[in-house]
Amino acid sequence: MECDKRYRAVFVYRYRGEEYLLRWYFSTKKLPKNFLQANQKLLFVRPNVWYNLYWRAQNPQDKITTYHYYCSKSVEVEGYIKDINTIVLCVRREIGQRVKIVLSNGESIFYICESESH
Repeated sequence: MECDKRYRAVFVYRYRGEEYLLRWYFSTKKLPKNFLQANQKLLFVRPNVWYNLYWRAQNPQDKITTYHYYCSKSVEVEGYIKDINTIVLCVRREIGQRVKIVLSNGESIFYICESESH
């Protein structure tokens, strides 16, 4: 399911020979502040701000369990795996820094620091 979407559920069942239908609607939560769905190849972020990067699984085996990052030696990167498919990351230093993140499922993205007003 996607975040911040409305869904309809329908449940049909039989009880004591009679068929019943239950129908209801529900909405999924909005993503919290600084929580980004990392489904594109470029992510533009502010330097010195912590972000939760979430990858939506394409199938039950598509899990992010490790990651590596590549950047210049002058860039300071802090991060950790929060849970399956979510990495928390902060890039310290100045605007314009690029960090390449390579995930355990083979995907990679570029994390690019923009202006503070982003």
